[in-house]
Amino acid sequence: MYPDTAESPAGAEILSGAEYVFDAVYNPAETLMLRTARENGAKTVSGMGMLVRQAAAAQSIWLGCAFDESGIERICREASFEMKKKF
Repeated sequence: MYPDTAESPAGAEILSGAEYVFDAVYNPAETLMLRTARENGAKTVSGMGMLVRQAAAAQSIWLGCAFDESGIERICREASFEMKKKF
């Protein structure tokens, strides 16, 4: 997690057999754990989608707003782009 991007809770010895790896961290988008997993053939998912989807769910509960999947995906892309510029 930013700013400690050189650390990982799991190394290649654990991740090498994984088919899928999820990291709830969203900054950076590709953590050392996700990069290691990807380099060992796993499909990876960062925490940005979880962050945005939980925010959308909260807004739905609190304000009665509805978000469609295309809107959520757009927000994920835009947030990821902005984070790459700043960090």
